Amino acid sequence: MAEGFTSVPEMELQKSLNVFYTSYGHLTRSKVLPEVVETAYAVLQKIQETSEMFKGEVVKVGSSASKVSAMFDDESDVLFPISFEGLIEATKDPEFVKFKLMKRCVKKWEICSDNEYLSPSKFSDKFYDLIKDCLEKMNPDGKIKLEGKGTVAATLNCCHEKFDFSVDLVPAVRCKPWSTNPYWIQDKTRHWPPRELLDTIIERGTELVSKSSRDGENNWRLSFSHTETELVTSATSVFPIFGKLLVIWKTLRKLYFSPQSRHCTVIFKSYHLKILLLHEAIDNPNKEAWENQNLGLRFKLSLERLRKHIETGFLPHLFIPTVNLFSNGIPHFVLNHGLFTTNNLADFVRNIQKTHRTDFFPGGF
Repeated sequence: MAEGFTSVPEMELQKSLNVFYTSYGHLTRSKVLPEVVETAYAVLQKIQETSEMFKGEVVKVGSSASKVSAMFDDESDVLFPISFEGLIEATKDPEFVKFKLMKRCVKKWEICSDNEYLSPSKFSDKFYDLIKDCLEKMNPDGKIKLEGKGTVAATLNCCHEKFDFSVDLVPAVRCKPWSTNPYWIQDKTRHWPPRELLDTIIERGTELVSKSSRDGENNWRLSFSHTETELVTSATSVFPIFGKLLVIWKTLRKLYFSPQSRHCTVIFKSYHLKILLLHEAIDNPNKEAWENQNLGLRFKLSLERLRKHIETGFLPHLFIPTVNLFSNGIPHFVLNHGLFTTNNLADFVRNIQKTHRTDFFPGGF
């Protein structure tokens, strides 16, 4: 079927999806999260005023930044990139690199380095300690707790009426040059992503975060959260239904496929859905394909794309296409859900209020 032609079943599916989006996908905002975000920004500002080392940019990233959060407004992510002079060195794992400081920078960062190599663990631990000191001075009532020692993020968490509201503060290394070159960045004839945005991303350079590596404690993970946020924001503004479709999928995941406990291993993530739809937008960059009347068609096409990736066990990284985002586990259990087995998607979505969680398939958690 040619894109842009909407059949009667797809019109019915579009109606059902719009009702579902209105009923479930809207964002329930809290008064608590903005207070935690405000505290996070104040802490980062204080660190920059008092630390000679940790002076960076405060960048809101993730779903809340690109306005595609689903159902609950309970978390936010903030990247804190600091510009460094140094050299990126490849490792056996394409997602990880080492970072060698320029000699003139070694003295300044020796507390966070091993010889000339910047240590991700020492870097993140120092950042955590600075956050801890500032928070203790600014948060005397202790309502906001600090968590995440030894992890990629220092997390500010506030428990309110049995619900957790959190802000992840992620320190990052920013350095030149940009480190990857997938086909869609090389293609200068495409309309989306716009060349101006891609040029800005390339000029900004590479961002690295401290995250556990399989091959060594001094390996940094290439981070694309900043760039992904910009791509989602752009897609939402250019393609009328991109944001709505992403929220619908993320809501379905929360209703059916997410673990009920935060302590479970998650192998089907909202991140997978974001990357899935970015691949869909890159492969179908014509605005007409994303007009409102094509919501049903785009949902079906994205569903089939997801089915294909699960069946093959391979979802390619957006920036490093040889990397499999299903490497920690293939979410086969998703395909047992009625969304993938029904003969009438419109009717299934229409009756979702009666069925959600009753056919939850917990395999893999």
